[in-house]
Amino acid sequence: MPSKNFLGVPVVFLSSLGDIDIHLLEQVTITHESLVSKNPTETGVNITDHLVNLPAVIQMSGRFVDAPLSTGGVDLPNPFQSFATALTQLENVTEALSIRQWNALENLRESKTEFDVVVQQGTYENMVFRSLSAPRAKGDGGSIRFQAELQQILVTGTIPLLGGGAADDVAHSSDALDDLGQQGMFQ
Repeated sequence: MPSKNFLGVPVVFLSSLGDIDIHLLEQVTITHESLVSKNPTETGVNITDHLVNLPAVIQMSGRFVDAPLSTGGVDLPNPFQSFATALTQLENVTEALSIRQWNALENLRESKTEFDVVVQQGTYENMVFRSLSAPRAKGDGGSIRFQAELQQILVTGTIPLLGGGAADDVAHSSDALDDLGQQGMFQ
């Protein structure tokens, strides 16, 4: 993916959270951690015999802007937008692109569904929000900054039971277990 230096800020283009395009991605930190076991021995020294790779965590900050410039298929914010355009956007604040993008991001977080994250390093599947914030700073103008922390989740399915039904089709009660015992399942 192309990256540029825009107004002193390194920017990565063509990034997205699900179907939401990020206009300016200012910073990305991708963390891959592992859980290393420690087991004591008789001599008092810990040994390591197992390693578990934990899901990826992505921290990012970026901006949604109201007046992007089109330059060869890549959208850049327009720092020189006219005062009249800025006033029009204030009057139609519900129509502003940055607010629509921010609302879409909030809706994605509230949906609690997994989504793909595309950044320069690659595509990360099955990501969910750990946190989402919108800091505001002097000079932000017609843009909305955001900071997000995302974590990859593992998606699993259900295992069919001997009777052919799915595991979550069985009621988790003592009556259901008694019924299975009477059918010879637990004898």
